[in-house]
Amino acid sequence: NPIKIKSAPSPVSSAKAGSMPTVTPSQASIPKISSSLSDLILIWKEIRVLKSNNDSPNLLLDYRYSPTVDRDYANKVLVGFKGAAQFWQKQFVPKEVMPVLIYTEKDRNWYQEQFVAMGLNSENIDFKLAGFDNEVSRNGKLINMAGMNGYQGITWFEFSFGTESSKHAETSNGMLFVLNGLKSAPHEYTHAVQFSLIDGAGLDATPCWFLEGGAEFFGMILGAPDTETLKQMRQNQVWEKYQFNFTGMAFEPVQGWEQFLDDNGEFSNGSKLA
Repeated sequence: NPIKIKSAPSPVSSAKAGSMPTVTPSQASIPKISSSLSDLILIWKEIRVLKSNNDSPNLLLDYRYSPTVDRDYANKVLVGFKGAAQFWQKQFVPKEVMPVLIYTEKDRNWYQEQFVAMGLNSENIDFKLAGFDNEVSRNGKLINMAGMNGYQGITWFEFSFGTESSKHAETSNGMLFVLNGLKSAPHEYTHAVQFSLIDGAGLDATPCWFLEGGAEFFGMILGAPDTETLKQMRQNQVWEKYQFNFTGMAFEPVQGWEQFLDDNGEFSNGSKLA
């Protein structure tokens, strides 16, 4: 059976823009991240050396921009593919050119046309359109999602940028968009590496924390251009309380994770987090 990978937002890429919940954990629950940050910086430096020792990659990607997308803003995110491909090239090179769909909340028809052209069946197209509608209903002009997908033996990447995303990224509340954007392309490319190395029954048995944790780690390591940005990314992992996504590590759902997931599915509500 073909592998069917449900497209989902990157771990922090679909955070609702605007006001964030402001609940702060007690002092006793504050995690100590200084030593782990030092280790992370050492790893970041080592990986930069390893990456620089590799050849410049041949990016087997077909960028498909919708009519309404801001290409300049999108390309600031997509540039992360190059560093990821350069680092991973000894473990993974795509067997064929992979499409990269880049679109806004206005491009539902264009989005559908891409899948028809790619040969997806009606069931999978309907599933993808339902995901598009869900994202737009939650975030509107500030949709901000990335995914690596596999259906019917076809694999591709996709990135959505709302028509107001570039403006929001320049505001005082837009830093989360900027940091997520830097991580998005290497995060998704790492998923492609994972799915090429772990196949079939092995992939089915691989826990989500391993797949997403690995992609989040390398997205951060490969996406951060400097150690100060790396530090900000790490702090967000610990402290952020995303209104429509999983919370930072300093917080726990008051009803426990099992009930939390039953109540919320893929997306969490920050107001239910302690």
